[in-house]
Amino acid sequence: MDDFFKTKVGFTVGLLAAVFAIKPLVDVSGSFGFEFFEIKLTIKHAYFFLTACLGLAVYFISLQFASSKHLKLFDTISNVCYSIALATPPIFLLFWALTVMGSLVGSLITQIPPSVLSATAAFLSGFFGKNLIKLLSQTIKNKFNEEKITKEKDEELELLARAEKAFSVGIYDMAVNESGRVVEAFLRRFLSDVKAPTGQNFYELVQIAGEMDILSPQDIDLLNVVRKARNKAIHEGGTTMETAQHIMKLSRLFVTKMLFVLNQHK
Repeated sequence: MDDFFKTKVGFTVGLLAAVFAIKPLVDVSGSFGFEFFEIKLTIKHAYFFLTACLGLAVYFISLQFASSKHLKLFDTISNVCYSIALATPPIFLLFWALTVMGSLVGSLITQIPPSVLSATAAFLSGFFGKNLIKLLSQTIKNKFNEEKITKEKDEELELLARAEKAFSVGIYDMAVNESGRVVEAFLRRFLSDVKAPTGQNFYELVQIAGEMDILSPQDIDLLNVVRKARNKAIHEGGTTMETAQHIMKLSRLFVTKMLFVLNQHK
């Protein structure tokens, strides 16, 4: 369970607890509301709708937690339910205010049918609600993606630290292998970030980057040096200290450049 998932669970459950805490106030003032095409919409209706959305969000978060693998569908549904719950109060209040304003306009301009004013209030509220829910859902999705990227970067930088540790104790093949894994991971993310196709292995990634001219020839040469040294370390072994030191230096240079480029694309 990552930090973002824990945070989302905390906020969802916390909001659900706050909703239950204001239940006594809703019991007292829940009958207040407005009429829409002879249907009385009250605070209690909005409260029950909000609670139902939060309940569904918690349910699908729980399903995600219970699942053996991370399912994007559960994330999407829980995020949408949570966004709708957050948007319910402002949408309801806006709808209420527009309906009241429409009634005032209708009393002054009798030529406008009440049904037209009600439909206009509903349309404006729906338009506002749609964009608000879309904004909230996108914000949650962006936060999740940022957390995922940060976690992946930390894992990859940990590989670089492992390479340095392996070098320090004289395991030069492992140092080259781990350095190559880091370079491959950052290259894959870079290609994904610029909407380029990503291959199945290090060789294909380098080929794609070269064919699309999205990296300089010097970078392509660097990648090929790292790739070939890694292959040799894996299949043949016998990496010298000088070679490992050189590959680690090239890997650090490439990772530093990719971190800068990826941060620029945010």
